Amino acid sequence: MSSTSSAASSTAFPTTPYKPRYDKWPYNASDFQRQDENDDGIFYRQPRLVTHIDDAAIARLTSYYDTVLPTKGKILDMCTSWKSFYSASTKIAVQKGDVEVFGVGLNAEEMALNGLFQGEKRWRVMDLNKPPHDPRAGWSKEDLKFDALRLFCTFSFSVAEIDALSK
Repeated sequence: MSSTSSAASSTAFPTTPYKPRYDKWPYNASDFQRQDENDDGIFYRQPRLVTHIDDAAIARLTSYYDTVLPTKGKILDMCTSWKSFYSASTKIAVQKGDVEVFGVGLNAEEMALNGLFQGEKRWRVMDLNKPPHDPRAGWSKEDLKFDALRLFCTFSFSVAEIDALSK
């Protein structure tokens, strides 16, 4: 994202090239079984207006997003909720129409509170643990291509990570 990333933040976030630890996928299906196999929609039926992390972590995450999220284009906010912790510069880019944020989550009330989506047309209630595991399926009549994907905290509950991210 070199040409579209914000450079407003002076905080350095060093990167390390990824080097796979294993030559082949080391996991099997049982590694992804959950203790509670009930439908996720049951748990998320009620809004859960929580932040999951403390204020210092929120500030650091917001600063990080300011350095890596595009200032133009489309962002997919997966497993989203009522807050996304985007920086002021990203919020301004959304208001100006330079950035469009699309959200996929499990609770409509939570996503309706997230102003980044600018209304219901840009968010969908979808359980990515169920087929088709494709977050773009919520906008099947549009040929959406995203410039960035934001995923925070809740992906650890997924049992279809590979499917959801490979779409």
